[in-house]
Amino acid sequence: MPGWFDSVASAVASPQTSPTGTITDGAGDYPKTQECYQAIVVAGAESVTVSFTAFDTEEDYDFLWMYDGTSTSSTAL
Repeated sequence: MPGWFDSVASAVASPQTSPTGTITDGAGDYPKTQECYQAIVVAGAESVTVSFTAFDTEEDYDFLWMYDGTSTSSTAL
């Protein structure tokens, strides 16, 4: 998916750094078992606010995890 990464390491290596912006899931459907990662790192920011204008998941198949750090071992939010 454009703008997304297939590993945490890749996402952390190229994070979103703008203090404002939009992240989308792209056009069309994604393949089954697709895993996508996005990192947000804003220099000097004490916090980051994430707002959703729309969010739709398929029960038992689609998930969103957010972490306070650069790995899935970081504190889950």
